Amino acid sequence: MTLATWKIEMQAAARAALIAAVNAMPAPRPAFAWEGETYTPVEGVAFIRESFRPDTNRKASVGAAGLGTIEHRATVALVLTFPAGKGTKPANTAAGLIMAAFSPGSRLERNGCSAWVANVDDRPAIEDPKWFSVPVNIALLGHSNS
Repeated sequence: MTLATWKIEMQAAARAALIAAVNAMPAPRPAFAWEGETYTPVEGVAFIRESFRPDTNRKASVGAAGLGTIEHRATVALVLTFPAGKGTKPANTAAGLIMAAFSPGSRLERNGCSAWVANVDDRPAIEDPKWFSVPVNIALLGHSNS
C-alpha cells in the first residue's frame, strides 16, 4: 500500500463516518464542503468544510532490506460553520455529536486500509458578521507494510 492509497482510503472512511454522524443530527443538517471540490456557501445554510492533512509518515520498524512498517499520522480538519445571530448552541451541539462519532480508539477501515482515532478536539470558535464557526480536528494513526 502506498502513502497515496492510505490517504485516499482514510479520507473516504472519515467522510463516510462524518456523513453518518451528520445524518443522525436533527434537521436542518449542515451541507458538506469537501476538500478539492467547489463549494459556494449559501447565506443562512450551515456547512462543514473538510480537509485531510497527512502529518507524518515514517518507517516505524525495519525488517528485511526495504521492508518494514510505515506509521501514518493525519488530521481530519473540519470547520463547522453556522449562520451567525442564532446563538452558539447549533454549532457546539454539532461539534459534540461529531466528536462523539470519532471517539478516541475508534477505528476507520476501507479497502484494506485502517487507522485509529488518536484524539479529537474542538478549537476556539471563529465569529464574523455572517457566520459562527467551530473547528474540530480528528487525529488519526495508521500503519502499512510498504
